[in-house]
Amino acid sequence: MVKYLRHGLCWTLGLVFLLLLGQTVLAADLASGSARVFDQANLFTPTQEQTLEQEISKLRTAIKMDVVVLTSTGAKYSANDSQAEKNGMAFADDFYDQNGFGSGEAKSGLIYFIDMSNRMPIITTCGAMINYITDARLEIMLDAAWQPLADSDFVASVSSILQNTKKYVDSGIPEGQYQYDTETGMPTTTPHKVLTIAEAGLAVGVGAVAAAILYFAVRATYQLKGSTYHYDLSEHSSVQITGSKDEYLRTSISRIPRPRPPVNRGGGGGFGGNRSGTHISGGGVTHGGGGGRRF
Repeated sequence: MVKYLRHGLCWTLGLVFLLLLGQTVLAADLASGSARVFDQANLFTPTQEQTLEQEISKLRTAIKMDVVVLTSTGAKYSANDSQAEKNGMAFADDFYDQNGFGSGEAKSGLIYFIDMSNRMPIITTCGAMINYITDARLEIMLDAAWQPLADSDFVASVSSILQNTKKYVDSGIPEGQYQYDTETGMPTTTPHKVLTIAEAGLAVGVGAVAAAILYFAVRATYQLKGSTYHYDLSEHSSVQITGSKDEYLRTSISRIPRPRPPVNRGGGGGFGGNRSGTHISGGGVTHGGGGGRRF
């Protein structure tokens, strides 16, 4: 009897040890940044999950920003689409923030959350990724990911998100992109300016003309007319800047109230243009993104 009790105690302690070890490994994966697919809803096979991890690893290396995929039934359910989207975004924001994801000090990256509680695709962005994934691009991404979800092809949905993320980062931040607060509708950043080839050429041309005018003006000043004496300009001339001063005059800011955008985007995004809507997560971090229609 004592022998059986000892064996039972050993099995129990061994089971407890394995459970603790599993939790330690998961925490280590999160801390080291090795895992990026968290299939809490069991939507992927082990092989599919491994393949997605490899795709994400290549993408992270290429774009220098983080990408996370999460599936879960943990988000609070709501029959109201607007509230369901808020619940899903809050769940994804917290998972991203609390587990230390993101590249650099700005924690740049995105998390694609398949919310199985509300059956809704969610994308939340952070850091520099907010500027790349505008509202218009977000809408396209969520629409492309929706049909595979409706067909229960969850791997294809994730692959679609990865491909579009790569495409939009490669395309760069669009002209005029800016961030705004989705609660107030007010801009929080200035429009992004893209220097075109024509503008760059014009700037170089103006600089060259200005330099030429300065050169010939100085040369003409030191030339002695009516004399055989030749002043060696290159030997005896020099330019030395002894000081510089910038004077601040004034700043003028004009604020134009904008109507509060709808939270329910029914099909993803929906704001249009080159704007990126932002919100503050429960941890005080600025995030962009939104949710699509239910599948």
